[in-house]
Amino acid sequence: ITHDGQGQRLNTNADTIAQSVASGLSQYCNVPVELLYCFKLSGVYEDISQAETKIHHLSLIEYQDHCVSGVIHSGMLPKLENCFSALSAGVGPVVISDVKNLTQYIETGKADVTEIVTFSNECEAILK
Repeated sequence: ITHDGQGQRLNTNADTIAQSVASGLSQYCNVPVELLYCFKLSGVYEDISQAETKIHHLSLIEYQDHCVSGVIHSGMLPKLENCFSALSAGVGPVVISDVKNLTQYIETGKADVTEIVTFSNECEAILK
């Protein structure tokens, strides 16, 4: 929680602060920046009650489709908007998962996480 300097308390979204810092470092310091969001779930799901529906790579187009269909909603909206803002500022990779999987990701570079990507897997294949 922050304040406006005159006693009014403001709810500050930590996801937004993380995105702003990562984007600033990437754009103005010209250094490679990864953004890892630690979350209570191990990633983004199509249905959080079914582990097999984890989305391993989420592009902006897929995100928008999931928003329209109602798969992604509520508190995930600002988190993912921040992810895509960071990508557009040159941050990458951007990853969402829980502490266990993020620890494995940091240590090995591989883990069962959701990676936020610029293009869908199909577009990536075409570009290669």
